[in-house]
Amino acid sequence: MTARTFKLYGHTYKSNDPVTIMAKIDGSEVFNGPVESNTLGNSWFPAHMITVPGYDINTTESVGGITLPEGGYELFSFTAPVEFTGTKTMEISVVGAAFRLTFLTANYKPVMPGLDTNNNITGSENYFGDFYYNIVDSVVIMDPISNVTINDVVQSPVRDATRQEGNWMWIIPDNSTLSCNINIMAGLIKV
Repeated sequence: MTARTFKLYGHTYKSNDPVTIMAKIDGSEVFNGPVESNTLGNSWFPAHMITVPGYDINTTESVGGITLPEGGYELFSFTAPVEFTGTKTMEISVVGAAFRLTFLTANYKPVMPGLDTNNNITGSENYFGDFYYNIVDSVVIMDPISNVTINDVVQSPVRDATRQEGNWMWIIPDNSTLSCNINIMAGLIKV
């Protein structure tokens, strides 16, 4: 049985004090430790920012003259059989500053409708990309995260017409816990 690797990315905007994250997948701890941050400080985080639309993980952003990886830093990974289709639960607790959960990716990427024309990336062990889609009103939404709560308060992405198809980024406030489902489609192994 081939194992498939899932990776979670994100970062914090506070660098003066330690910021720690504890993450669980299906109730088992997969990460507990410090996370990467930038040097902008917590003041850059708008107080009203709860969720922001996703961007391409392979790009960078410049904020205050500092270039950051847009998708953040790899925080942790977990594995599942490549044939697995279903849902896993995830819980992320943050202490020290707000944390931006940016992307989840996986290898053995399945074919996404109308989007995959490059046969070199679909089904590859070495390429990490989207692993789930849902079609809503004829729009393909490639966001594996659903049923989100932060401190037991239900959260919903507010998708606009220009950025509705991508992975939603979630801001987890300091001393808070995000809980959600991760929806997974079976991976594709090239033969």
